[in-house]
Amino acid sequence: MEEKEKISEIVATYPSVFVGTAIGGTIFEFICMIVCIVAAPPEQKLLLIALLCIITTILVFISIAFKRYKVIVNSEGITEIPLLGKRKIIHFNEIRSIQIKGSKAILILGNGVKICIDPSAVGHKEIFNVFYENGLIKSSFSK
Repeated sequence: MEEKEKISEIVATYPSVFVGTAIGGTIFEFICMIVCIVAAPPEQKLLLIALLCIITTILVFISIAFKRYKVIVNSEGITEIPLLGKRKIIHFNEIRSIQIKGSKAILILGNGVKICIDPSAVGHKEIFNVFYENGLIKSSFSK
């Protein structure tokens, strides 16, 4: 599929509020668990310390994942750096279809690769508009 106009780089990432909330939640959870560990009877301290480590590790991974997620659209194609896993690249000539899912997520299929652009990502609308203006998407939602 060919583009009708040159695309400068558009990056879609999760809002900084997502990252801030995940980091804030981690800090709040850590403080609460420390207070619980100090106030707990001696026989429960080991269990609470294990729980603190597990929950903190999970929340740190979630914070890193939200910070890591990116979808980059440029003149070469579409690149996704997902929450987990390897980087995915689809060149424009490899695109088989672009669909809008019920949640207004953009699903791009091509060359055995699926890329999904989350509607909550900053830059989602700009990417949608570029695809729509270049005729890659047939329907539209309110711009």
